[in-house]
Amino acid sequence: MVDDAPRDGLWPLPGGVTSYFDTAIAILDEVHARRPTPDELFAFLQRSFAVRGRRSGDGYVAVLRRIRWIERDAGRYMITARGEVVRSTRSREEAFADLAARFSGIDETLALVEGGVTSANDLRDELNARLGTRWEHTVQATVRLNWLRSLGKVHDEEVARRGASSATGATAEVVALYDPTPTRRHDAHHAGPAALADAVVLAYDEGPGAGWSPYARAAG
Repeated sequence: MVDDAPRDGLWPLPGGVTSYFDTAIAILDEVHARRPTPDELFAFLQRSFAVRGRRSGDGYVAVLRRIRWIERDAGRYMITARGEVVRSTRSREEAFADLAARFSGIDETLALVEGGVTSANDLRDELNARLGTRWEHTVQATVRLNWLRSLGKVHDEEVARRGASSATGATAEVVALYDPTPTRRHDAHHAGPAALADAVVLAYDEGPGAGWSPYARAAG
């Protein structure tokens, strides 16, 4: 049986904190053109985005699999019908709908930002209250916000106009992309040391200067 429950643990994609959608399209283009093996797709991520850790690369690919844009068949990745819609149209609206269907807190994060919530701590606290999660760090709130930025749903200028300040303690913010605190049943397998292993690698894969402030502009 396919698990359709929205997941709490959401990864970023490499290429910069406002470029997740563009990176997803690049990966979809590669899968569409070549039907790569896992090793070949990781090599593509290394060449295109300087991804270093294999676990990091697998995590990035897992996001697109979870959204149902790609799947594995006979040892190769192939694009799904839904993934082809997003790839061929380059539609951020279609991508947003798919992301919100597969991961918790996407609509809620957008509503909170539109309602004036501008601090990473407040976003985390509000999401915990609304979703029943128990995130101790702000990373999951930050990743959701950056996905919304990459999809054109949240704009830096708009956030700045509301008086947002950059988050501090960047090192603490990358303790875990999957918060070590178990959240709900369907996310329990993300907790523990394995989830922590590549936290720093994943942060650096974001690109020099990208940082982990939810309001920092991507380098370049």
